[in-house]
Amino acid sequence: MGIAFASIMLDWTNSMIENERIVGASCLLINDSGLIWEIQKPHKWQRKTKNQIVIVLGCIGNMLEEGETPVTALQREAKEEIGCSLHLWSANSIIEVFPNGDVLDETGLQVI
Repeated sequence: MGIAFASIMLDWTNSMIENERIVGASCLLINDSGLIWEIQKPHKWQRKTKNQIVIVLGCIGNMLEEGETPVTALQREAKEEIGCSLHLWSANSIIEVFPNGDVLDETGLQVI
């Protein structure tokens, strides 16, 4: 099983970069059969009509617990949510998505 995508959630308490703080992590998993999704809790589902309910899918992950790194948080969440261990390694590239919608690569160039 591999990771197709991983994200880190930041707390942007003010606009100063040095004050950002990692508060969560998530990843999208992929294996030979395709993507692996978590079915979200029923309170997140939506009823469109009397006979139509939209079941929400999500990525593995959540908020960091006290003292956790993003990697240990993802490993814990995978064990809790899908009952398996993850073997994680560094990303080939990094992009950042900012609250204003900007998407930049690690060199600061606009991606989208």
